[in-house]
Amino acid sequence: DLGRLSHRISFLTWAGIIVIGFGLVSYFALGATWSRVSGTSNLSLDGQAHILYSNPGELKAINWIKKNLPKGVVVLEAAVVPCSGSQSGCSDWTNVGRIAGSTGRPTILGWEQHEYQWRRPPNSIAERKSDVSEIYTSQNVPTVLELMKKYDVRYVVVGQREIAAYGTDGMTKFTDMGLEVFSIDFHGQTTKIYKVH
Repeated sequence: DLGRLSHRISFLTWAGIIVIGFGLVSYFALGATWSRVSGTSNLSLDGQAHILYSNPGELKAINWIKKNLPKGVVVLEAAVVPCSGSQSGCSDWTNVGRIAGSTGRPTILGWEQHEYQWRRPPNSIAERKSDVSEIYTSQNVPTVLELMKKYDVRYVVVGQREIAAYGTDGMTKFTDMGLEVFSIDFHGQTTKIYKVH
């Protein structure tokens, strides 16, 4: 009967492993179902709903651009965000290009690696990144105007991302260079849009 006992222990062990494995595999399906049924999920088909929580002022700016600016007009926004992995900033898998992506209006540079996949030659991407930095940081208005003309930039966004990436020193020139057409402040997070002459 030692063989029978061994067989029974083996059967119960394998049955236990299968039950535990099934429970682990089923957890997501059960959790997802419970989330939907209980009403605790705030999922939406609106791909910009998350911006309302992270930066409501930027969402207002996005909506203003969609409503007021013609398609095809170039709207400048930051090409990088500060990051620990790169002294010059990062763009991939960040909120860089959020305004262009949310409004359909072109900007000078979005995610760098994405641009490398589609654009040639690669040195033009480095040039664009440098030019965006120069536009935001330089206090030499003729140089900035020349760069903006190069890319046909008509509107400039100055928000938290731009200030984090490029500082505040070069931002005041936009007041003298053009007209502030949009401004909103949410709890110290200011987003402005300038129309450049």
